[in-house]
Amino acid sequence: MWTAPKGAASLTLTEQTATGQGGRYTLRVGTCTEQGRWVFDYPQMSTSVQMWLHREGELSCVPTAPATWVRIVGGTRAAPVIALPGLLLTKQ
Repeated sequence: MWTAPKGAASLTLTEQTATGQGGRYTLRVGTCTEQGRWVFDYPQMSTSVQMWLHREGELSCVPTAPATWVRIVGGTRAAPVIALPGLLLTKQ
């Protein structure tokens, strides 16, 4: 689980059984909760690790298209820092 300062947002990722295939996510921002599936960006288009959150349904907790671009922008391998539009989340 990754969280923003003061619990303003959280992102939970679960992985599929096959490594590298992505998995499911739950994103909570304030009182909004969205769910869907995540996948790694392929082919990777930058030196930063990237992935996409593909939401299911109409509810969007961040102002983006049906998919949200997520980047790992720092931290360590064991505790990466994740950036979403307008959010910076640290691993708990």
